[in-house]
Amino acid sequence: MAFGSLGLNGTYTGSLAISWPGGTNHNATVTVTDNSVSGSGSTSFSIQSASAAAIASVSSINYATTGGKNNDKHLNITVTVNDDTGNAVSGASVSINLLSNGSVVGSGNGTTGSTGTVTFVDNNAPPGTYMTEITNVVAAGLSWDGQTPSNSFEK
Repeated sequence: MAFGSLGLNGTYTGSLAISWPGGTNHNATVTVTDNSVSGSGSTSFSIQSASAAAIASVSSINYATTGGKNNDKHLNITVTVNDDTGNAVSGASVSINLLSNGSVVGSGNGTTGSTGTVTFVDNNAPPGTYMTEITNVVAAGLSWDGQTPSNSFEK
């Protein structure tokens, strides 16, 4: 590594190419010499294989209302899908049943965007206690865990 003039205080950075060096615990020591002054530092690190995501989960179901005189005419249901490493799942197909006062009043299918969310809208939704049941999630390379998080909304 060449850093140029080391006569100034500060932090100097460089890169170190590492190929997979068998085992998981490694040590690195760097020594820098500027004219007759020398210093060194050491660190330890481990390399672990990356875990590939395998499971898609609905992490949340949120409700909001929009439209009308009191901004409560339409019911918006936003479903968030994450993988088992916590990342948003884009492009997942989500299917739901919407229940009002315990009875299915509608169903829908939608696709998550880049933030892992899809919003379903029940236009002119009457007052009631609403719940969303997830009936399916299909995401490339992932298996759905089959769970619907607890949710309820009083409109």
